[in-house]
Amino acid sequence: MLGLALLAFAAAAAMAWFVFERLPHLEDEVAYVFQARVMARGALWAPAPDNAAPFWVPFVLTLDERRFAKYPPGWPAVLALGERLGAAWLVNPLSGALSVTLLYLLGRDVFDRPTATLACLLMVSSPMFLVLSGTLMPHALTLTLGLLFMLAFRRAEAASQRAAGWSALAGAALGWVAITRPLTAVGLGLPFLGLLAWRVLGHLPGRGGWRALLTFAPLAGAALAVASLYPAYVWALTGDPTTNLYTLWWPYDRIGFGPGISPHDGHTLRQAVVNARADLGLWASDLFGWPSLSWIFLLPGIVARRRSAWGWTLLALFPSFVAVHLAYWVGSQVYGTRYYYEALPGLALLTAAGMRWLVGLRLKGRWRQAALATLVTALLAVNLVFYLPGRWRELRGLYTITRAPLVRLAELQEGDVLVVARAERWWEYGALLAQTSPWLDGPLVVARDIVPEATEAAIAACPDRQLLYFYQGHFYEERPY
Repeated sequence: MLGLALLAFAAAAAMAWFVFERLPHLEDEVAYVFQARVMARGALWAPAPDNAAPFWVPFVLTLDERRFAKYPPGWPAVLALGERLGAAWLVNPLSGALSVTLLYLLGRDVFDRPTATLACLLMVSSPMFLVLSGTLMPHALTLTLGLLFMLAFRRAEAASQRAAGWSALAGAALGWVAITRPLTAVGLGLPFLGLLAWRVLGHLPGRGGWRALLTFAPLAGAALAVASLYPAYVWALTGDPTTNLYTLWWPYDRIGFGPGISPHDGHTLRQAVVNARADLGLWASDLFGWPSLSWIFLLPGIVARRRSAWGWTLLALFPSFVAVHLAYWVGSQVYGTRYYYEALPGLALLTAAGMRWLVGLRLKGRWRQAALATLVTALLAVNLVFYLPGRWRELRGLYTITRAPLVRLAELQEGDVLVVARAERWWEYGALLAQTSPWLDGPLVVARDIVPEATEAAIAACPDRQLLYFYQGHFYEERPY
């Protein structure tokens, strides 16, 4: 377990360093980093500058002279810890290593040690796991929290003592998922609500009926207590806990179907199915790096664990995430099918169980072990030699964002600097934007040259800063356009 956790950390850190270069590449990541830096200073918002136009940041709202990201607070609060240490890019690799540890413990408790070990190996090599564990997106955190929820749920139902403590821990983990990615919390909770209902009705051995409800009452209380932090956070920012921060940026950015949802003519079930089909097409390869066939051992896994209520619950996570995300109008192609990411542990465990079951149909003892080792080695080779390198090449320099401008700036910079960037799209100067403090008081401040009068005002407000212009990937001391 320890070796696989260290391998997960090293692989995810290598992804963050060499592929993503410790930089945000999506608008979402830029906003998350902005809010994490705000929270790292012990604040919930940064003051809006008087001259706001040049200092626009994607998905960062300005309301009543306050600047804050539109996203829930769960991930920025955790990322802020990394910002305080100057290593925010390491938070997700650490979270990935913790996820592997939790997966092993869960697999050992639910199935057995060999299945748990093989599932961890599959997850560590998964392109989906490695990609998102190397980004600045919140999915690695919700994967860890989801695993903590599942493990604590399992321990609560099995414990003769301290069941209430495990139940409360499960609730706290689910609550933190809710204040990080609310729709993910719904997809995560539904299968376990079904498992609890099945237990309450007495269809499973052990605690049933009222005893099951009493066992999991702390889960509900802890989940609600932690989840209530989200409306409290929104209330502190806007004065109204019911405000949907997403719609303050795009009025159509809501969950559901009908007119006024999505930038088109409204979100429809037909469009939801189109999005899901595209996501599932990529998922079939990205899950374990076996082109279009990453799902191939799931059916044998279901057969092998068909008598296990937990086996069915782990399987149900995947269709649950697919179903709840049908209600969101946009797909998840960038960085892989990230909407289904938190189903990875269950899929890894069932895939591992399926591989072991198939090999064991005809072979026993050492022959079985040798055949399984050969199969796993061959499949890992397909992924690591062919599939994963291609994904790395696709993602490196995504949207043309690299560290090259920062390297060049370090050669030119003489103290604090104001960079005036002329760009049609934010990612043309995204590497520079990612280094700018929300308070505009760091060694680098970037102003986007959109409104000439506002640009001149920004320059006049920084007389003590070195002035450089950035245009089409190059720096100039004089305005080049």
